[in-house]
Amino acid sequence: MRKYIFLMVGLLSLFITGCGNGKAQTNENVSTVEVIKPDASYGEDMVTLSGYDFSTGYSCIKVYNPKTNATVVACGLANCNHEYVAGEEITCNAIMEGKVVYPFIYENDLYYFLDVGGTTLYKSNVDGSNKKKIATLDFSTDDQEALFIDGKIYLTSYSSEDGEADDDGMVMVAFETSELYEVDIKTGEQKRLTDFGNKANISCFSKAKSGNRIYLGIRYQNKNVYDSEFKTWSKYTEWLTSCANPYAEEIEKFDEHSDYYCVDIKNGDVEKMDFNYNMTYEGMEDVKGFYDFYLIGINKNYYYYLTCYGEQFTLYEYDKKKGTSKELDNAYRMSYSYVNNKIYIVKTQYDKDKELGAPDAEDKSIPPEYRCYDTDKHKWTDIKPDYDMDKKILALQAAGNKYLYGYLSDFVDDESDNNSSVSSFSQGEMIGLKIKK
Repeated sequence: MRKYIFLMVGLLSLFITGCGNGKAQTNENVSTVEVIKPDASYGEDMVTLSGYDFSTGYSCIKVYNPKTNATVVACGLANCNHEYVAGEEITCNAIMEGKVVYPFIYENDLYYFLDVGGTTLYKSNVDGSNKKKIATLDFSTDDQEALFIDGKIYLTSYSSEDGEADDDGMVMVAFETSELYEVDIKTGEQKRLTDFGNKANISCFSKAKSGNRIYLGIRYQNKNVYDSEFKTWSKYTEWLTSCANPYAEEIEKFDEHSDYYCVDIKNGDVEKMDFNYNMTYEGMEDVKGFYDFYLIGINKNYYYYLTCYGEQFTLYEYDKKKGTSKELDNAYRMSYSYVNNKIYIVKTQYDKDKELGAPDAEDKSIPPEYRCYDTDKHKWTDIKPDYDMDKKILALQAAGNKYLYGYLSDFVDDESDNNSSVSSFSQGEMIGLKIKK
């Protein structure tokens, strides 16, 4: 009988006291709602993780403590080995059938959504005991980052419906929907906050918050291939491969839009935003009102956004009053986290002897740079994390005033079939690099 083992590192007592069915308490008031992603949530001193095994269809919830650099399974049962064995009853509090998404700790309780023929919000003690069902969602999530404000989690949905087949037999999507929802984690009450309606194609590509306002980047098309001049998928792909600048022409042919909306979660107002912004991507300079940047943070009259053109990431500060943008930094690769009016970034550079954009273009001889931009002071600070050179965060997942969070990664060289070197990142265990004051 094959066993699928979820490895436990350290002891659960590092995080909580109590076990079994008794009320478990964390050793301090812990919350991980600063940043909530589908697979993890992050707080000042803790990370909540969920792992899904596609081969078994089971998930496991773990907790990472950067103070001890230990990851433990969120189960306080005595003598539990925290493993899944095919054909045997699951007794571990942290292992469950289905996919766990958006796990987080709030006011010393563990919350998570379990997707098994519908997505349901659950609450339990941090050790997995005293599990309670809060509510089943009326919508399917789009697996994008969530936002948390005052006991409510904000998620974007996604749904689609197939239409008829084209002349070549290819089934087209009739329409898609994506909306912003508010879910009260205490009562399970759900509220839809937007009404973008049915689109040929739609996605929420950016999400940020400031006070009682949520800022959404929505990209959509009013026409699909079937509705356009192409009529069939094969004619579209033929045109796509022969067109010199298909991106600009697609915007017109499919009536494509990329807009930002401000949603006031208190009064329900939804306002379309206007930026004095023009794309700088070659061939797109004359396209107006198409916002292809990622809005990552807002502080008073300043908006902070990221662009990615030609394998180059650039961070900007936009002055709302003046309608002008200022470049703050750029890099070949840049990952970020906006927390408490600070922008934390990790930069990696490319090897100038190699072709820009090549899969192995990262310069391995240059260590990643860690920086913090204080949006209150409009000032950069170079961060010197307390780490050993063998432990590097190349893709920042989240940050706080004390730690940078990411996966223990390094460059990995693989030999492809044509013997050319291909560089990629390997993702290991979660680590928190302490920020030196």
